Amino acid sequence: MTQSNIPRCLLITHADLGVGLLTAVTQILGAQEEVITISNRDLALPQLLSTIEAECSRSGETFIFTDFKGGSCDLAARTAARSGQDRYCISGVNLAMLLSFFTKRSSLNGAELQQTVAEAGKRGIAI
Repeated sequence: MTQSNIPRCLLITHADLGVGLLTAVTQILGAQEEVITISNRDLALPQLLSTIEAECSRSGETFIFTDFKGGSCDLAARTAARSGQDRYCISGVNLAMLLSFFTKRSSLNGAELQQTVAEAGKRGIAI
């Protein structure tokens, strides 16, 4: 997979959580290509969905990460993911998931990457 067709990453979160997560990723791994953060701040659900769908309109794989399952960000993201091909939605984003995504996105196919990222997120939680 060439650098120009690596899977895109959309971070759809409440407030500035996505920006904070991307800042941490950048500090650890360096700057990343093909990543966009979208906040639901001041956006009704239809506006949020429209914004996400506009970002998903380009061809190629898009991974949509949301902050928590069932929230407005997740509802809009899952609707957008169902309306196109090569769109993967993962809720409950954490730093471990994003580090896994950015270090493996050029070597795994969509379904493998989705599973790997979800497993990394679970391993990143300890009680």
